[in-house]
Amino acid sequence: MALHKDKAYVATDRLLAFSTTTGSLTATITPTADALSVLSRDDRNNAAPPVVTPGADPLVLAPFFVRRPGVGAQAATNLLEFTATNASSDKVD
Repeated sequence: MALHKDKAYVATDRLLAFSTTTGSLTATITPTADALSVLSRDDRNNAAPPVVTPGADPLVLAPFFVRRPGVGAQAATNLLEFTATNASSDKVD
């Protein structure tokens, strides 16, 4: 979990943003590729916890283990997807 101002960020099979004031879910950020393993809602992403960068425009950085499906003769590939989310707007940059 990472904290920034009035938000808490939790990485499961997606990045969840919660208001620390109300406890409500304010944003859900999902990786663009398929999840490498099917995680239940209570499982955590074992890639690494999210972090918040310092500075005037902080980003919430979160890595996810994902699987890129095969296309044509190309085999499916496991990889690490790295998301950068604007901490002010919760939009993926």
